[in-house]
Amino acid sequence: MGNLNQKRRCSSLHEYFQGTVGERIQDLLREKKMTQAVLAQRTQISKATLNRYITDENSRIPHDALLQIARVLGVSTDFLLGATDIPYRTNYDIEELGLTAAAAAKLYTGELNPHIVSQLLENPYFAQMVSEIAAFMEGTESTATATYNGMMKVASKVMYLQGKKHLEDREAAKAALQDMKNHMIPSMRPDMTMIRAAFENLLADLRRQADEYVQLRANLTSSTMESIIRRLEKRQDGLDLKKITLEDIAGAIAEQLVDTGMPDEKKEGLRKKLVEVLNDCAEPCRNSCCRAGRGRA
Repeated sequence: MGNLNQKRRCSSLHEYFQGTVGERIQDLLREKKMTQAVLAQRTQISKATLNRYITDENSRIPHDALLQIARVLGVSTDFLLGATDIPYRTNYDIEELGLTAAAAAKLYTGELNPHIVSQLLENPYFAQMVSEIAAFMEGTESTATATYNGMMKVASKVMYLQGKKHLEDREAAKAALQDMKNHMIPSMRPDMTMIRAAFENLLADLRRQADEYVQLRANLTSSTMESIIRRLEKRQDGLDLKKITLEDIAGAIAEQLVDTGMPDEKKEGLRKKLVEVLNDCAEPCRNSCCRAGRGRA
């Protein structure tokens, strides 16, 4: 069985655990509700050959066939080959993304927080706000519109001066001025309410996500501590703070981490490292207690 049921999210992208080329093709077919027959037709690979690529782990897929499969499934060849667990291409050129060098530099140097920028780009309300701003920019700062209207204004001024200087041309000038006015392209007055509404929705959604993350971390921390305390109680047949040793604490933490998926063979090494860390943390407290004891004596 493929890895689709084990997939985990990485921001808005799906990220998958390791799998064979065949497993990943099967997962993507299932996700896209596409049959092998359709994939074979679109890649111009025979059904039998494609089935061999998918079911036989030792089958070598030619480079051109791999490119065709990746193109139809909308993923990178690196993903199919297992070089990355993110199916979509991530190494885009600045020009492909439409970014200016200055904008890219702000991300590269850390002047802009990439994590926050990613959250904004992934948020549907941000896309809505950008769309509203784009409409505003196109309506009020269109180069073609501004140039045309500028030319009409200059022509209108010339016509006005002509009618003012030559009285016999006044009526013709007035008619021409009215005609030019009618042909002016009105600048769209943007509805700032739409931009503000999109911005407020964006902020509200980011706040909601932040609150959910904080609550999740708090719940996880609380749950983890409760689990560690239960393990300490089992070790002592009841919790007595006077009898707890650093080894007990390290053992309970190690067991908790093992439960999250850490291999059993690493448990003892982890426990020893935790004992060392806890001893280092406890040393200043011991020294302080000794000094306080000598002072009282």
